[in-house]
Amino acid sequence: PSVLGGIIPIVGAKGVGKSTFVRYLIHRFLSREEQYEVFVLDGDTGQPEFGPPGLVTLTHLKQAHPLWSLPHHHMITSNSSEESRNPLVPPGASQTALFYGGITSQVDPERYLELLSRLVETYRSTVATTSSSLEDRPLPPLIVNMNGWIKGLGFQLLTTFLNAHLPDHVVQIVGTGSGATVDVTSPTLSPPRTMIHTLPSYRNGAASSGGSSAAALSVPASAWRDLRWVHYWWGYDRNPTLDIKFSQNDLIEDEQGMIAQRLASQYPYTVPWECVHCQTMDSH
Repeated sequence: PSVLGGIIPIVGAKGVGKSTFVRYLIHRFLSREEQYEVFVLDGDTGQPEFGPPGLVTLTHLKQAHPLWSLPHHHMITSNSSEESRNPLVPPGASQTALFYGGITSQVDPERYLELLSRLVETYRSTVATTSSSLEDRPLPPLIVNMNGWIKGLGFQLLTTFLNAHLPDHVVQIVGTGSGATVDVTSPTLSPPRTMIHTLPSYRNGAASSGGSSAAALSVPASAWRDLRWVHYWWGYDRNPTLDIKFSQNDLIEDEQGMIAQRLASQYPYTVPWECVHCQTMDSH
């Protein structure tokens, strides 16, 4: 590991298996005897791993805890009491979340890059503060799950991020078709010390081994986002694994009105004026 741990972005188009590989890396890092913690920067605002859609999050995992459940089961919420804590969240996990407000970086590319950079700096300052007490153990790495916009302006955003933060490793997962390939080995990526690792997509691997990823892809992304929101607002003091079914129109079934009653019972959240920061946006 280099100074201040190591930054490891995972890049690729939508549906190639970035989130699956992020889980693999988390498990591998935390299963090592000399490793004890890892940071995960989730830049996929549409299909996040540890939080609801629309946020950019930095999650700090401090001990080995397999992530076998679906992402909406181990989301980290603001509940601080032990009684209301989600039991499926890895023990000792903490999170810094910044509101972005969109499910893709195309909504506001500059704001998206700004939020990613702020969380990278949060990671660096956290590691720098605690590095003196780490003794001979390796510094914790930062795994960055980038979103699936890899063409045109999306590729420029990706390379801007890589050049700005000089990652130690980049894992690019290559899918099939012109829209599912990304190549960060081009001259656009200037850091000479960055090691590039190229892997085939998860979907390609499943097909070649006789398996099928159809079951995991049968529910559209919009329905998965609805599922995340329901679990985020439901609260884990009642049922951490709320059983939800989808109708033929990919809508969440709520025959007993349980979800509606839970949402209606939520107290309005008030933000003090002194905590509001206004930013002027260009009219175009």
